[in-house]
Amino acid sequence: MKYCSVCMKAKKLEEFYNHRGRKDGKESRCSACASASARARRGTVEYREMAKEKYKNRTPEEVARQKEYFKTWSQNNKERIYTQKERYFNNMPAGVYGLYNKETQKMYIGQSQHMTKRKWRHFQKLKKGNHANKLMQEDFNNYGIDSFEFIVLAEMPKSKKGITPEEREHLLLLEAEVIVNYVLEYGHKDHLYNKIIPASRCSS
Repeated sequence: MKYCSVCMKAKKLEEFYNHRGRKDGKESRCSACASASARARRGTVEYREMAKEKYKNRTPEEVARQKEYFKTWSQNNKERIYTQKERYFNNMPAGVYGLYNKETQKMYIGQSQHMTKRKWRHFQKLKKGNHANKLMQEDFNNYGIDSFEFIVLAEMPKSKKGITPEEREHLLLLEAEVIVNYVLEYGHKDHLYNKIIPASRCSS
C-alpha cells in the first residue's frame, strides 16, 4: 500500500504510475489524482497555446515518427477502434432533424439513427461543395455556413446495440409525419429543400 500525496488515501501500488527516479518506482500521486491534474492543466489557455506552438514546430523526423506510430497502432488495434466507434455512434440520439436556413427560411428535414454524425456529414459536404441537394448547396454558397442552423425536431429512443428494423421503420414514419405537418403549417412545399414524402406513409 502507498499513500497518495494529494488525496492522502492509502491505495494499492497498481494505482500509481511508474517513476524510475523514485525509490519505490512509483509516482507520489495516485493515477486518479495525476489524471485530474493533467485534465485541469490541459484546460488552461496557456497549455493550449503551448501545445499549438509545439505542434507547429515539429521537425520532419518527428512528423514521420508520429505518422508511423499511429499507422502501426491502428493496424494492431482494428477491433478496439471499431468497438469504440460503434459505442460512440450508438450513444448518439436517433430522430428527425432539420437544417434551417435563416436567410431563405427554408428547411431540409431528414432522419438518422446518429443525428450528430449526420450533422457533420451535411456540413462537410456543403463545405466541399458536393452536397446532393443542389438548391441547399447553392444557398450555402451564397449565404455561408452561419446562415444554416441544425435543429432536432424529434428524438426517438433506440436500442443500445444499434437501431432495430422495427425502430428503423418507426423512424421513417416519424420523419414523414414531421414533413407533412411542416407542409400543412405553411400551406405549401416551397419552404422545404427536400422532396415531399406522401402523407400515406404517415398512416399507422
